[in-house]
Amino acid sequence: MKLSLTKAQMLERRRIADGLEPLRTDCAIEFTDGIDIDRMLEHDLRARYVDMLANADPRYLAVECIEPVGLAEMKPDGVRLSLPPTCRRVFDIELDTWYRPVAVQPLSMYNAIVSWQYNEYRAATPLNPVAVLSPDGDILAWPEGKLVALHGISDPGEDTYVLDESGLPLLLNN
Repeated sequence: MKLSLTKAQMLERRRIADGLEPLRTDCAIEFTDGIDIDRMLEHDLRARYVDMLANADPRYLAVECIEPVGLAEMKPDGVRLSLPPTCRRVFDIELDTWYRPVAVQPLSMYNAIVSWQYNEYRAATPLNPVAVLSPDGDILAWPEGKLVALHGISDPGEDTYVLDESGLPLLLNN
């Protein structure tokens, strides 16, 4: 189930998971010295969340449809999709001329995949489409067509955590 938690809600869950919430609620103890535990936990939560967006299994994340900010044709017979700045990761793409969606290949495959498009025996076809992340952060896809679906994850900003409920232990456990 998809969760959307505020920074305060995540901090409360993290404090409980770390055993930092007091058991007694009928009294209060205040210190004026020491470290700011909440600030330290907020930084740790944010770092874990950003790492989770970049590296975690998609089943722990709230995968959504991403709307590209630009779509342009390119040679030979492909399309270039510009991603919004909040997009952290793209998983798959489908164009209307394709028979199936495909996973977006990593930047390490960029040179090989682009060079294949100039070879009539290796070039992508509707039965065997291909998409790759480019060095400038765009998605290049062959053969050309209109966008049907682009699935990925976005960073909602520092004040919100959006993830699947099964991903909570990745943020809360040490």
